[in-house]
Amino acid sequence: MRWFQASLVAAFALSIAGCWYDSTTSTRTNNNTPATPTPSSPPPRVSIDTNRTLHASPGQGVGLFITYSAGGKWKLEWTCDTNVSRSHACRFEIAVGTHGVSEIASTPASAVVQQDAQSLRINTVTTTTLDTATFKTEPGGAIAVAMRMDGQPFPRLMFFVSDGQLSTAPSDPIELVPSEP
Repeated sequence: MRWFQASLVAAFALSIAGCWYDSTTSTRTNNNTPATPTPSSPPPRVSIDTNRTLHASPGQGVGLFITYSAGGKWKLEWTCDTNVSRSHACRFEIAVGTHGVSEIASTPASAVVQQDAQSLRINTVTTTTLDTATFKTEPGGAIAVAMRMDGQPFPRLMFFVSDGQLSTAPSDPIELVPSEP
């Protein structure tokens, strides 16, 4: 019975977020605190499965969806629940810290992207689109990720696949370590 209840709670949480994990895809192919991946204590290290996919429904749910592909390729996608919340827009602040960030691409073009050799910061106002940022790091290299939405941390809205399961961040920030380079 407890397993059933836990399954219902998980299904409800995912329906609110408007995302799902495709387990069949395993191709090896307002405190106004700024988002920062460098807290006073080290963030928890969590494994992120290599070459897994996440699907988000733009405008139907809210969250940051993080994936990693072999060779050091990271993808961040985020959306707001504007269709559900009746025209609410989400102000995202996303920060990534790592060793050597390169080949950054971002959609929409209106996203404010700042970078140096060790970090990447993205600021957007998102409604019914699935906004995206991609970048490369050293293959297998970990990243620290922090996310603020409307000025507040929401670790339960940072989604990724870990050990074959759709997961949310236990804290904000979090350090993600690829399962394979």
